[in-house]
Amino acid sequence: MQSYPLTVDKFIDHAAAWSTNGVVQALPDGQRLRVPYADIRARANRLSGALAALGLQFGERVGTLAWNTRHHLEIYYATMGLGLVCHTLNPRLTVGQLAAMIREAENVALAFAPDLAPLALELVSLCPLVRHLIVMDEPSNAIAAPDGVRVWDYEQLLSVKGSPQEWGKFDENTPAGLCYTSGTTSEPKGVLYTHRSNYLYTLRALQADAFGLTARDVVLVAVPMFHANGWGLPFSVPAAGARMILPGRNLSGESLVALMRDEEVTIAVGVPSRQGGRRCLSAFSRVAQREACEHFAIRQVGQGNYRRRFGRFLRRFFRGSRGSRFQFVERDHVILIAVVLEQRVDGPGDFGC
Repeated sequence: MQSYPLTVDKFIDHAAAWSTNGVVQALPDGQRLRVPYADIRARANRLSGALAALGLQFGERVGTLAWNTRHHLEIYYATMGLGLVCHTLNPRLTVGQLAAMIREAENVALAFAPDLAPLALELVSLCPLVRHLIVMDEPSNAIAAPDGVRVWDYEQLLSVKGSPQEWGKFDENTPAGLCYTSGTTSEPKGVLYTHRSNYLYTLRALQADAFGLTARDVVLVAVPMFHANGWGLPFSVPAAGARMILPGRNLSGESLVALMRDEEVTIAVGVPSRQGGRRCLSAFSRVAQREACEHFAIRQVGQGNYRRRFGRFLRRFFRGSRGSRFQFVERDHVILIAVVLEQRVDGPGDFGC
């Protein structure tokens, strides 16, 4: 058996080499973008080269203020594969909390979604170590940044600076990701994820008594990628060769239901708030009145922030779906414990392409 470091780039390498699946992203205009894993891997690898060309050094932190999109997934692998730390930030926190996190983590770059540009500009004025701003997902309009801060359009950066890089040539205990708690225990606290911890957690998530992912699954990743590494799904879904459905910034009940139906989602995962859960319930109720659940292929729903009414409704609605043995499971507490125990820090069908 070959011995190699347990680094997360191995998952997207595997998917690119062996899977005919890829990523489906819901776009703001209602269209859907389809990108094979091989292209995701190639673009992420070239983005590593672009980040290196900007002068980012091994171990430095890159912040993300973003939704579940293709670009966000590429930044996950681009930063981690190069030995940088991907610091996902929750845009729903206060400016003061976010600025404190960015300063404590000593982020040198910040990638953000276009609709979060005002927040990003407010933060960069409070965080003097940030040297680069990267606008993700859509072509950016002119953004006036403070002196000494360079603004890049994601695709332009990839085109002008991108180059292939060798991934994963470092110790598996190298930090890969950084998340902060959401303030449920006084002030937010940083949790540092190593490549090894993410790798071992992914192997556990693939097992039958966890998510039990297979190459035949279609997984809706509605749990935010800034929430505990998206429960590790950005790693485990490509590792299994399953299709990944990313909802973008539109998390309305109608949009999620349409994705689940049209893309024949077999596993859906999310962390609905009280208000978001009510919106999803309303959307499912409207769907239930006009079409049968046989139009859905769902076999498992994973939910954090458990809402009993939401769970009872989904059990009833999906009991007759084409997905065999439908399960509704509460995942959040188990997954957070499994990931966080590794290392805590006091500081910071046919894919159709």
